[in-house]
Amino acid sequence: RRRRVQCCEVTLRFSFPDQVNEDSQTTDLRGRLDRLSAAELRVLISSMDGHLHKQVAAELDLSEATVKSHMGAIVEKLGVASRLDALMLARPVLENSCQLLAS
Repeated sequence: RRRRVQCCEVTLRFSFPDQVNEDSQTTDLRGRLDRLSAAELRVLISSMDGHLHKQVAAELDLSEATVKSHMGAIVEKLGVASRLDALMLARPVLENSCQLLAS
């Protein structure tokens, strides 16, 4: 399944390809990430550099309350306890996908 996400004035097309040697944890994570809306993915990606809610809101032209709401949904959908847990969990897959798209 492909997703188009506009972030930082760059359109990223996420396609989580099936990998032959992918372990079950990575497969599970890809499934959980696929549940996120495009807006939630934008917030998650913008938060990966350690930005505060206020900074993410300014970058994406959203209210801080909207960013907090999206982050709450992300935490719930990924089944983690905190924003930091969500970022640590998603970072390897999202960074790998962004690198593949950039090449």
